[in-house]
Amino acid sequence: MDSEIASKGLLGDYRRQRRDRKSDIFIRWKITETCNYTCSYCTAWKTVNKKLPEMPIDRLLQAAEIFTNQFDNISLRITGGEPAIKRNYVELMTFLHSRLDKFVEIELRTNFSFPEKQRAVFSLDWQGKLLYHIGCHVYDKNFRPWDFVETLSQPTSVDYDVKFVSTSANQKYVDAFIDYFIENGINEKYIVVVRDIRDSAEDASKIPPAIQTMASRGELPDDFFKNDFQQESFKREKVAA
Repeated sequence: MDSEIASKGLLGDYRRQRRDRKSDIFIRWKITETCNYTCSYCTAWKTVNKKLPEMPIDRLLQAAEIFTNQFDNISLRITGGEPAIKRNYVELMTFLHSRLDKFVEIELRTNFSFPEKQRAVFSLDWQGKLLYHIGCHVYDKNFRPWDFVETLSQPTSVDYDVKFVSTSANQKYVDAFIDYFIENGINEKYIVVVRDIRDSAEDASKIPPAIQTMASRGELPDDFFKNDFQQESFKREKVAA
């Protein structure tokens, strides 16, 4: 997938390279084709939200039971679509937690929507084996950074990355969200910025819905919309190095 990301014109480390865990088997499990986001850089755009057949929710639990009975030392990657969109997402993650001794690690790709479900998963003790890769699409109406803060600013056994794709059109908003996260208790070392080096098709005058909400809540400087942020451009790139 990293090669596909590079081919789309994205520059930077997609994830922090900090794990060196040996597994006997790697399983990539796409549990849904449905997503509530419309990310322009999505690597699964050919299939997501195409109304393809979905695995019934009871079959998900059956499948998890089968491979945890069959294998040990599993490295599992759960993707979608958005995994948390499944009605029994918490039930599935609770089952995997009950078989935690079977896993070397569990990696999950998510946009971190459905906050009540995410908080339920984060409340479990994962012993450092669960890694969340969280994508932030700043222009999507479902991106709610205050929900991120509510969960990620609290002590947790879940490891995670918060990832932004920065363009010439959205860079000042990405910087604002990063500042908001850091000021509200999310450690900067967990934040990754990937730069889109293509000419952006995004309208530079477009304001992310979350920015408008944060402004109305008094969570941005009064002169935010007047400041020229160009001198601050990609000031967080060092985080992705």
